Amino acid sequence: HIFPRSKKKVIQEIENALHGSDSQQVINGLESILLILQQKGKNYTAKELDRLCTFVGQKIYWRHTVGLKSALNTISHLVKDFYERMGGELQGIVLQGLEHLANETSLSDGNAEWDFLDKLEIRQAAALLSYLLYTKMSQKEVGIPNALKQWKNICSSENEFAEIGNQWFIPSEQV
Repeated sequence: HIFPRSKKKVIQEIENALHGSDSQQVINGLESILLILQQKGKNYTAKELDRLCTFVGQKIYWRHTVGLKSALNTISHLVKDFYERMGGELQGIVLQGLEHLANETSLSDGNAEWDFLDKLEIRQAAALLSYLLYTKMSQKEVGIPNALKQWKNICSSENEFAEIGNQWFIPSEQV
């Protein structure tokens, strides 16, 4: 484009994509956020970057079905590569969402609106995110929130699928 879109317009387009019902648009919005962060937030203020990341956290908090697994994976990427963005509101809403997902993705009595495969995929992504957060918080020697302790218990349960439990024991070089 000869005239690049303004930051305000880009942020609005990303927000609209994340709140939409088209899974490809949601994924494109999530990828846009990661691209902006990979460029070290060039031309974006800390407040604007926090706002973009909070959009992703809101998908997890509200458990929006469209793109939920991708949102969990995006936050996992943030934890691994941009942990400084995980402060304040974002961390709080992600932890609350993870706490709800622990129950709602239970394969035996979780959310009836999600089919078995959806629950399994979302549960797997939530378990990985919980593990990554748990590891980072342990390294920083901060208190471990109950939601992460709950996921640790889920992943170590003999009654849990191996795909879920294995998320907690990923080799540290991948973290």
